[in-house]
Amino acid sequence: MGTKRIKLSVCAVSLCAGLAAAGGDPSTDQAFDNDHGYMLIGDPGNRATEGDEIEFPLVLPIGDVEYAFRLAQLEMTVGEQAEFARAYSPIYFKNNPELSRARNEFSGWSLDISPERVEVLVRSENEPGTMGWEYAARYINWLHHGKVNKEWAFETGVYDTSTFECEELPCSFPTGHPPEARYWIPSRNEWVKAAHWDPEKDNGVGGYWKYPNRTNEALRPGLLPEDGGQRNAGFDKDVYYPLDVGSFPDEPSPWGVLDLAGGEWEWVENLGSTPFSTSHWRGFDGTGWGTTVYNHPFDIRVDDHDLWNRFGGGQTFGARGVRVARMVAKPADIDLSGQVDWFDVSVFLDRFLSDDPSVDFRRDGVLNADDVWVFLGLMGLE
Repeated sequence: MGTKRIKLSVCAVSLCAGLAAAGGDPSTDQAFDNDHGYMLIGDPGNRATEGDEIEFPLVLPIGDVEYAFRLAQLEMTVGEQAEFARAYSPIYFKNNPELSRARNEFSGWSLDISPERVEVLVRSENEPGTMGWEYAARYINWLHHGKVNKEWAFETGVYDTSTFECEELPCSFPTGHPPEARYWIPSRNEWVKAAHWDPEKDNGVGGYWKYPNRTNEALRPGLLPEDGGQRNAGFDKDVYYPLDVGSFPDEPSPWGVLDLAGGEWEWVENLGSTPFSTSHWRGFDGTGWGTTVYNHPFDIRVDDHDLWNRFGGGQTFGARGVRVARMVAKPADIDLSGQVDWFDVSVFLDRFLSDDPSVDFRRDGVLNADDVWVFLGLMGLE
């Protein structure tokens, strides 16, 4: 430890002087959040689908993304949804005083939310959670602001919830996120790339698998992993579905993302490509745990519940799963604030001196000056 302290003191001036240079190439990010389950989706500029890589009814090319990003390895759990619900429910009931129970678009299928409590209704808090798109957007805003329990932190940031209301067509519903967003609901292209694009396919040429576990064969539902099951879906009197997220660790996408088939359908950021595409239809991808027969390649659908809600049909009852996309952090931006400041420096120093492997940027099992240079953006990760 003494030698490390001496080496670090030699680097201290560089740490201060090099803040402006900190970061490096975001497509090679190896930052701390790997330990928190966000997988790097690299190979920026990959091509879109072509030819027989995609099947009817999806006919347009899809999956090309020009930048690196991160995607949660697992779906949002019921426990994570409950944490959000406990934070947001006072605001929800303040704005909906006529309600004694939250509607399904907020509570999903797994929670009972009242002004007094948030109760989990399912077997395990590690099951995949569900909520409506507009509450998924509020969840994202809350994450973006660091889980600040103030009303503005739920209603602005990544998605402006004031745009969710519309009196007449055409509407200006949000269809993307600002470039400074720390978290967001993945776009359809991002979701498809994370699920199906493999830069190593066909001897390194790159290509799309039909199913999100590096195969062109439909995934088997209705079986436990040890019995040959491949996705979190099925009906069995002796098995409770859905299982906990991550129950099929041997069926990852090319990027290590799990449960892209099974668990829950998952919201995407896009409005639906339908005759009503100027209205509030939202898309979702994957396959839900109850869809044991429908398991088509590139399974993509559109939800019309919000359209019903916005134009006189009452509240939406659509609740889908949520998988969070996240910015690629520069190594020095530890708290994902968008800037490198003294907080980042102090955390790095503390972790370095504590032999915390999260700052072993070189992934060589040794904390030394090389990791300081990576932190400063003065050395690559390889």
